[in-house]
Amino acid sequence: MDAKADATSPWDEIWDSLQTSSSPESIPPVPTMAFYMVIGGLLTLYIRFLYRRCNSSFSGSDSVARVFPLLTMVTIGVISVAKTSPSLALGLIGTLSIIRFRVAIKEPEELSYLFLAIAIGLGFGADQAVITWIAFAVIVTARI
Repeated sequence: MDAKADATSPWDEIWDSLQTSSSPESIPPVPTMAFYMVIGGLLTLYIRFLYRRCNSSFSGSDSVARVFPLLTMVTIGVISVAKTSPSLALGLIGTLSIIRFRVAIKEPEELSYLFLAIAIGLGFGADQAVITWIAFAVIVTARI
């Protein structure tokens, strides 16, 4: 028997670890993710209301505010899929590196609202509902 045939290459070990890392136990149930998407959408509708009421900018504020719920729900879906597999997460990083906004975000306040919408999506997508609710309550209370 050849010793070279018995040895596994490092690429085989990496491939095996990628295949076993996406186990069905790590994927959240569909009703849970649907619930998180609905709750995330409702939270960002409230954020959109706050943004429209408290925004001091006059530069296309409604176009930015319109995407808050969609941005959150898409983030929830992407993170729930990407957390199950390292290879999907790396592909996501590559995809996000080529995406850019067509409209420049001119105000730091607009950027903070976008980050809040993304953070809600990240929290619910990673199945961290309690810390997401706490962070949302603290940030919204500080804003009001």
